[in-house]
This record gives sequence, C-alpha cells and structure tokens, in this order.
Amino acid sequence: MENLHFKPQQNSFFKGLSKEIYAYLKSKRHGSFAGMPFWIKTLLIMALFTLAYALILTALNHFLLLISYIVLGFSLLLFAFNVAHDASHNSISRNKKLNYILYYSCFMLQGLNGYLWRKRHVEEHHPYPNIPHRDPDLINTRFLRYCKSQPLKKYHRWQAFYALPLYAVYTLFWLFIKDFTRKGNSIDPVQFRRQVCFNVFHKLLYLFLLVGVPYLEGAFSFGWYALCFLCMHFAASIFLVFTFTMSHYISGQPEVIISDSTLQNSWEVHQVVSSVDFHTQSKLALFIFGGFNCHVAHHLFPHVSHVHYPALSKIIRNHLTHYNIPMREVHFLQGIKLHFKLLWEMGRQ
Repeated sequence: MENLHFKPQQNSFFKGLSKEIYAYLKSKRHGSFAGMPFWIKTLLIMALFTLAYALILTALNHFLLLISYIVLGFSLLLFAFNVAHDASHNSISRNKKLNYILYYSCFMLQGLNGYLWRKRHVEEHHPYPNIPHRDPDLINTRFLRYCKSQPLKKYHRWQAFYALPLYAVYTLFWLFIKDFTRKGNSIDPVQFRRQVCFNVFHKLLYLFLLVGVPYLEGAFSFGWYALCFLCMHFAASIFLVFTFTMSHYISGQPEVIISDSTLQNSWEVHQVVSSVDFHTQSKLALFIFGGFNCHVAHHLFPHVSHVHYPALSKIIRNHLTHYNIPMREVHFLQGIKLHFKLLWEMGRQ
C-alpha cells in the first residue's frame, strides 16, 4: 500500500493553539485527565445498567421487559461513549492499567472485541479520517458510499432508503461478523486468530448473560427474551451509527484530495475539515456522547479526556476563525438529515 503524506503545515495556527490548550489544561487539577465529574457520571451509568439488568430478571409484564432491555442497551452505549472511548486513548488516568481495565471491561459487557476495535480506531481511523483504503470506517462500507473516491455501484442509487435497515442491525453485524473479519491495515494475522478463538467464548458468555440467564430466572418464553434482545440491538445500533456517521459523513463536507500520494491539507487542517461537531456547549450532549459531540477537539487532542472538550472547542473555534479555517457544527437532527442527503448525493454521481 502506498505511503500517504500530509501537506506541510503552512501556518502557525496549531502551534499557537496547542500552547493555549496546554496552558488551560495546566490550570486544571488533573491536567488533561478526567476528574471527579467523570467518576460520578461513571457511577450513574453503572447504576442505570444494574437497575436495567435487575428489571430484566424480575419483570412481570412484557412492556417493562422490553423497556428494560432498551435501557440496558442505552446504558451500554453510555459506557462506550464516555468510558471505553476515553480509555482507548489513555485519557482517563495517568495509570495505564486502570485505563486498560476500564476499556476492556466496557467491551466485555457489550460482547465486542476491544482489541480489534482499538487497533482500527486509534491506529487507523485517527491518523487517516475520511481517507478511503486507510480509514476502517470507509473500508467496511461495501454497500454504502460516503465519498466520491469509493466505487459507485448500481445499488447505491437506493442507499438513502436501505441505509436505515442496515444501520438497525449494525451492532449485531459487529457482534457476529465484524469481530470475525480481519479488515484493517494494522491487525496482525497471528494475533487476529487468537482474538477469534477468544471471541467464541466471549460471545457465548455474553449471549448467556443477556438471554440465557433472564430466561432461566424470568417468567417469559425464550422467544420473548430473544425478541427483546434484538430490539435492544436495533435501538442501540441506530443511535450508535448516527452518532458515528454524522461526526464525519454529512452533506457539504469537503472531499479528500490526494495528488502524488500527498493530501491537499496538513494533518491538523485535515482533522478539522473532516470532523463535524454538534451541541459542543450542551452539558446534556456531553453527558450522553462523552465528547463525540466535540469531534474536532477530540481529533486534534485525542489524549485529552472528554470532560475538557467544551472548553477546548471554544479555544479551537477562536483560533480557526482567525485563520479562516472552517469548523463545522450542526444540530443532532440536522446532522441526521444531512447524512441522508449525503447518501442521496453519493448514490447519484
């Protein structure tokens, strides 16, 4: 695979920006790491998860059981957004073992392979976001076309219509197919085979805890627990995919241009123009999305805990305005609309 190079930085915006960012972080008690608000939020998420699972085991009517499964799925998403994501970048604590434990614990709860995701996310997505054949989020989208560099197939004409059903089964696809597929440029074949062996045991345990135990302890048929389990994944998948896709792939995003193995922008500018923010100053959005809503800040400073991202986003916006570098922010629902507009456009070129 050819080596890609970013264009040399043409202005000093990132040097001045970094200086101001690190001055801000230095003034904080825990520096770039998470503080007490993070741990309080983690305990609240844990309480929500425990309550939902307890209700699944004790529910006496079908509606309560279904809602409990959906709440359980939502709590797992909160763990992924707020805890696992920060831990994958070692931004929760100076203690890397603690980051490791938190990260793999969150992925174990979700039945997913944390090793494979971290390799793809940290070593491939972050260096090369939105770049075909380098960003694993684009490598894995055979039936969906997000950019002009991807091959246009006849069925892409209808992708704006069939995307939602595909999104609804994404976590099931991840659980049973993606974790058994070696897609990515950084995954060692020998290590991948070891992970596949681990996956079999891990996923059987996950299914037993989320379907088998409730069936053995509960009052309903196995089929009803399996149906609620599927509904949990449908709801979680749609919310998860929209959060991922709207942070990079919406209509109006600049196309990545590569000439002679060199990108048209510097690494810093590419991170800015390839990312999308939403509700950067909303405390509720920060609580739910764990910094995914401040995506520019995350891509420029991934080693910083998400609790600092609203403040960092303000600093970044001021610097980018001075240098006339676009920084895009949308509302969540507007982002979903623009994502479907992108699907429509990319299916008809």
